[in-house]
Amino acid sequence: MRKRPIIHVVLFFILTLVGLGLLRSGSFAHGQALLWGLMVVQLVWAAWLYPISKVTLGNFQFALFILVIVQMLQYGTNVHSFAAGNFSVFDLIRYMIFIALVEELWFRGILQDNVGGSPLVGICVCAVIFGLYHIQQGWGTVLTTTAVGFLFSVARACGAGIIALTLAHGTMNWLNNSFLPPVGLRIEITWFYAVFALGCLAGGSLLYIYYKKRTLRVT
Repeated sequence: MRKRPIIHVVLFFILTLVGLGLLRSGSFAHGQALLWGLMVVQLVWAAWLYPISKVTLGNFQFALFILVIVQMLQYGTNVHSFAAGNFSVFDLIRYMIFIALVEELWFRGILQDNVGGSPLVGICVCAVIFGLYHIQQGWGTVLTTTAVGFLFSVARACGAGIIALTLAHGTMNWLNNSFLPPVGLRIEITWFYAVFALGCLAGGSLLYIYYKKRTLRVT
């Protein structure tokens, strides 16, 4: 079964949604313990499935580029406030290892490496599935995470490694959820979704075109 990565992705997807659904139901007295247990299982499972030799830095500049794009869109459409006293090394580790690394291994690693068809097909499939992975947070979050997933999948297709994407992903989550969280929108919510999604689409498309043109010049 280890040789059938897509089956593992499907099982991972179902397990995560069921686990998060149980947590949200509030029926468990020790919800945090269940959450940490779920994250550890996700990480160990991915580490067992994905070869360590493929976990590399790669083209770090592309991961940095997409981080800049996402944060520009965030700061342009949201009012952010420094959360004084919220700096926590523990939080940073949680975002980097148990969220960012887990998601990069599963989506930009295991899934994207095994989706058939052209690179563009892989990018789009991974972006949509990554968005649906966040469905329990609502359809608005599905849209924004699909857009962000598109950027990250493009960077992966352009040679950004799992380590580079993990650092970008973890930094993004930590900045926007802990250190400098949004406190309100600068624009109406419908416009926010449109601007954010189109901004990610444009940024990812420019990166992909640039990479292809550079590759053609080299060859």
